Amino acid sequence: MACFDKYGVEFSDDRKTLVKCPEDFQGEYVIPNSVTSIGDGAFWECSGLTSVTIPNSVINIGKKAFWGCECLTGIAIDNSVTRIEEQAFSYCRSLTSIEIPNGVTSIGDYAFSNCSSLTSIRIPKSITSIGERTFSGCRNITTIVWGAKNCATFPQEPFYNLNNNITSFIIGEEVESIPESLCWRMRNLTSLTIPNSVTCIGNSAFCDCSSLSSVEIPNSVTRIDNFAFSNCHSLTSINVSADNPSYSSKDGVLFKKGKAVLIQYPGGKQGAYTVPKGITCIGLGAFLGCRDLPSIEIPSSVTSIENYAFDSCKNLKEIYVPKGEKERFAQMEGLKDFGHLIVERDNEEPTILLDIAKGYELGIGVQKSLPLALVTYMQAAEKGSAEAVYHLGEWYEQGEHVPQDLPKALEYFQQAAKSGFSDAQERANQVQKNVSSNFVNEK
Repeated sequence: MACFDKYGVEFSDDRKTLVKCPEDFQGEYVIPNSVTSIGDGAFWECSGLTSVTIPNSVINIGKKAFWGCECLTGIAIDNSVTRIEEQAFSYCRSLTSIEIPNGVTSIGDYAFSNCSSLTSIRIPKSITSIGERTFSGCRNITTIVWGAKNCATFPQEPFYNLNNNITSFIIGEEVESIPESLCWRMRNLTSLTIPNSVTCIGNSAFCDCSSLSSVEIPNSVTRIDNFAFSNCHSLTSINVSADNPSYSSKDGVLFKKGKAVLIQYPGGKQGAYTVPKGITCIGLGAFLGCRDLPSIEIPSSVTSIENYAFDSCKNLKEIYVPKGEKERFAQMEGLKDFGHLIVERDNEEPTILLDIAKGYELGIGVQKSLPLALVTYMQAAEKGSAEAVYHLGEWYEQGEHVPQDLPKALEYFQQAAKSGFSDAQERANQVQKNVSSNFVNEK
């Protein structure tokens, strides 16, 4: 049997469910402490309702519970609430702020849709499930604070129709997993900080963030899914913490550490690119949407190029491969539609060898190997690379990777200076002084 309070608000006979508030109710309402559930449509179109206080006894806010409460400007929700059902606060157009308490685990489809006065939202760490288009139509939201530690259920478009409005997206310090498509198409998002708590970045998490210019990957991240940073047309660098066990970066390009896989080339980098020697796989969508990539050099070590690797690279004119290998590369999945761009040429050019040598020296893109670095620097020097000659001078001057040999260092610096390499003459003069000083001391 239903019962009513003095305002005509209807409750279940045990007073645990608030069933219905009269649509002509005016002003503020405090829900009694006996209530554990706000029923479906309980405050449906109560257009005179201005404020609601929800006590710590309530654990569930039902479907369309506050749908169309046009004058509702404030609502206090206690952290006892665990579920906010679908469309619970839809069309609360005067609601300027709402604090979703840490305790809520599930937010339903369209729960806050068309709350057009909201300017920011904070998602607590307790959230594990968010429904479809939860905040669609909230056209004035510009800031999102994302604190969900591990959100397992996440639709493709929770922020539908407001992606272009978001200028600030803050990821909380306890977040461990960034869900699939979390910031998809947030085209006005210019900066992003991934905290050191994050271990996983989901599929397409930051895809189409066309104003994002750089990303720092902390050492905690052990998994980055496909297309995580694809189509980011302003992105010029993806930098990975040096002590990250799973990933590395070189010149802003993302690689899988120890597995010779090129994962992501930043979409905003300009100019030609040479894939480091030793790379065996160019990953799914690795260069997708790189509009300013005119040409790419691929070494013979590459045995796999995955789908979409070069899709939407509208200014790509040449894909250089080693002599005699055009047919092999043309059969790879990611190049099947690019056979007309594949050009054979000698990839033992000095600039390529120099790049490979640096990779071996620093362990970027390939396994670190100082003996291989030395050999490759020498090969590049023989091919005419003044920079490689200069690096050899540094090695023999400093004596860190090879036994110190100042006369040999002087010879290399002088050779680099003759080739016009900047700073080489100054280094040669300094080494000459050291050699002369050593000679005097020995006498």
